[in-house]
Amino acid sequence: MPEKIKVAHVMNTLGLGGVPVVVFNLLKELPPERYERYVYCLRKKSDYLEIRENQKARFEEMGVKVCFPEASERKFSVIGDLCRWLLQHRIEILHTHSYRPNIYGRLAGVLCKETKIIAHYHNHYDDLLKKDNSFIFEQQLELFSNRLIACSSSVCEHVVKTLGVSAENIDVIRNGVDLKPFHTQYTSKKAREELQIPHDRKVVGMIGRICEQKAQDDFIRAAAVIQKSFPNTIFLIVGQADDDRLLNQLEVLSNNLGLDKVVRFIGYHSNIPLVFSALDVFVLPSRWEGLPLILVEAMASGKPIVATNIGPNIEAVSNDTASLVPPSSPALLASNIIDLLNHPERAKQMGLRGKERAKLFSWKKAGEQLDGLYQKILGEDRR
Repeated sequence: MPEKIKVAHVMNTLGLGGVPVVVFNLLKELPPERYERYVYCLRKKSDYLEIRENQKARFEEMGVKVCFPEASERKFSVIGDLCRWLLQHRIEILHTHSYRPNIYGRLAGVLCKETKIIAHYHNHYDDLLKKDNSFIFEQQLELFSNRLIACSSSVCEHVVKTLGVSAENIDVIRNGVDLKPFHTQYTSKKAREELQIPHDRKVVGMIGRICEQKAQDDFIRAAAVIQKSFPNTIFLIVGQADDDRLLNQLEVLSNNLGLDKVVRFIGYHSNIPLVFSALDVFVLPSRWEGLPLILVEAMASGKPIVATNIGPNIEAVSNDTASLVPPSSPALLASNIIDLLNHPERAKQMGLRGKERAKLFSWKKAGEQLDGLYQKILGEDRR
């Protein structure tokens, strides 16, 4: 029997966010008889210790070894630790994910002559690249990478435009969604009881990290307009805050608009299918995205959607499964939400079409693409 190929996926943390979900499902779909699978996290500490331990246990249950740096989390210590680890375990394929791992991970990989390097882009990182002045790292590390992966065509185009990278060096592997959790249907009544929401209210909600990207401020401004037509509506903002100062600003905005009794900040919630079951309309007013899994999950839940018409959102939904508006347009956001609330049958049909479209986003297909890419680069010697 041939020796297994050693592949290591490097990410920032096992905490919240979409990257751990993507890594878990990609590794799950790789043939375990062909690959010895590792996960290396650059950050050992986490504000969400219980979540990290649960994530770690899930990886280990499917035979994936989870590793953390031994030294401090200063950048050169992290790079040195990872380099030593790659050499010690004789990793053949180094697959990095997202902004920080794509830089630190590839810097470590460059020092390991025999290791193939893949960088995976899950989002637009312009703000971080400008803040850290790290364009030079991205541009030069591409020369030492065997391939790049983008989670959507929109992200692929952005990488080409921003970094001057040839599109021929980028593979688009779209994220999938595990649809099984969304097959368990909670009644609206049960879901609202769990969330302490009266049964007779309209409920509009958004789910995602509280950050500039997700535009919770536009959602709150839209809520102020919707209240004039549907004064008993409850607005849910579900997700953990990246920055407590931003959360405080949003709470102040809500209070200033007289929405303190109807806008509810739920924070992190572990049962997303339950949250979806409580909603009449799901909203995603993002200013930018990679490929938002939450839109596919909303479709899988049969929910009508109002989202911004940015490229990745358009890739996820279709014109008959979502109403699309320009970003930073709270009045238009409100108008489209009001239209769906006024026409429940149209909203229901939109949700049913969304359920069918959600089936197109398959982790099995993504895993097959990744397996093929690994086999291809193992036969190359680009670096």
